[in-house]
Amino acid sequence: MQGIRLLILVKGDVIRFRSLRRIFNPAHSYRGSPLRRIYNPVHLNRGSVIRFSTIQIIQFIILKSMIVFRRDLFYYCENQSTMSGLHYRIQVDKTYFLTPTVVDWVDLFTRPVYKQFLIEQLKFCQEKKGLNIFAWCLMTNHLHLIVNTSAPFVLNDVMRDFKKFTSKALVDLMDSENESRRNWILQRFLFAGTISRKHKYAKFWQEGNNAIEIYSEEVLWQKINYIHRNPVKEGYVFREQDYMYSSARNYYGLPNVLPVTCVNAPVKTVTSKDFFKI
Repeated sequence: MQGIRLLILVKGDVIRFRSLRRIFNPAHSYRGSPLRRIYNPVHLNRGSVIRFSTIQIIQFIILKSMIVFRRDLFYYCENQSTMSGLHYRIQVDKTYFLTPTVVDWVDLFTRPVYKQFLIEQLKFCQEKKGLNIFAWCLMTNHLHLIVNTSAPFVLNDVMRDFKKFTSKALVDLMDSENESRRNWILQRFLFAGTISRKHKYAKFWQEGNNAIEIYSEEVLWQKINYIHRNPVKEGYVFREQDYMYSSARNYYGLPNVLPVTCVNAPVKTVTSKDFFKI
């Protein structure tokens, strides 16, 4: 098919499309392709004229449309999920069960260096941001918390700042570490940041915290037991108090990496057997 001429006037748009195209299909090779000049910024000067076939032009338009559609659809879903209560809004002066989750459920917290960094940030929030932690558990791709804040701090603001800082810092830390999965993980975070209008670069945490209000003592202990049993269900340990990155050790009176405010177990028993186990 006879080629046609395309005038490229805006270099920035083409470079952004270059990064998005690689994220869509990172295994694709552009060597020997007439499109490869697009992916080399040296050839992209203002007013450059590049020859394409009609099929390549159609492919370019279709992929560009897909990117815009996916971005707008993602933004719409973010707004809908917030309004419909999927991520639940955090109100002032209440205690919540929160679950910040890594984008695409990427198993990043498999190395001690990432776990220790996140624990240090939780300690900072306890000391400087008025964060009260009653139970917690760090899994490979998400974090469980039962928390509230002391006045004048607001839990929603504390979690926003915590996620904003750790998002950038963990990406930088992963980039500096000898991480064998670095390229694959960064591609997931960069793509999530590209289709989100709230992020300029990479996006580490998913939207929202799946906040569930702790409105009774029964719900509180349901969530505490759920958090502590999580590593056992995943097969990491046989006993919940053996898992280091959980508040179960605090409740069993064992030394742990993060101090918490332990809740006293009530004398009464309700519904299921061994409901209040600790």
